[in-house]
Amino acid sequence: MIMEFKPKKIVLLVTGLFCLCFMQALFAIDSQFRLAGPVSGYSMSHDRYLGVLMRSSSSAFVEEWYRRSDPKLPGDYFIRPQGADSISLTDEEQAEIRELLEQNVNNKYYDQFVIESIAGYQYSIADSLIPRREYYLKYAREDTVFAISGWLGKFFSFYKVVPGDFRYDTVELQIEASKISSSYRSAKRESFRQLDDEYNYLLEYIDRPNKMRIRNYQIGVRFSYGVSDDQAQTYNLIEITKFIDPEVIP
Repeated sequence: MIMEFKPKKIVLLVTGLFCLCFMQALFAIDSQFRLAGPVSGYSMSHDRYLGVLMRSSSSAFVEEWYRRSDPKLPGDYFIRPQGADSISLTDEEQAEIRELLEQNVNNKYYDQFVIESIAGYQYSIADSLIPRREYYLKYAREDTVFAISGWLGKFFSFYKVVPGDFRYDTVELQIEASKISSSYRSAKRESFRQLDDEYNYLLEYIDRPNKMRIRNYQIGVRFSYGVSDDQAQTYNLIEITKFIDPEVIP
């Protein structure tokens, strides 16, 4: 059966599509954030802090350079799970991510454009064939880089990364953490795990009653989308993680 479209209906349809495209473009332009591409020259001087093994597995699985099967030491979630299959997030999964973001991150660090850009991934690790469903987004504002990352039903992580070869102390770090998340509760200096050497340093505090962790260390990286003139350099990274499943708290 041949369908006939009246000119008036065609005009309305075209106008509607134009308006939709225009609003989407306007929405993207209005966002203060931009999406980020892959990184290169990524230094792993912090690998021992995260318990990441410097080895790769079969091409059928995500590289263990970034992810591990141990749920209490799952890997480096600042990096996207390379090699993972892209998936569509369910409405319930999207609601989980949005709720965790709204509850744990100051809304000046994201907007609707960011929320709608979060992508879903699924993969297995060589010694654990149970599929892992995750989400990830890396984005930037000026020379500050952010990442939203997590394992659905397990934990949610937010990263703020700024250029500079410097190190926070526990007081400075907690001031910065409080700016990122109103859910963060200050702790005494002795509550922090502290490591320091000529290559890197780590500050880490796990608030078990609040099911929250803060970590701070340096990374060496080159961002491929023009941040800081696209030069490899040292960045300071702050991670705030909110645990959903208490079984994965280290």
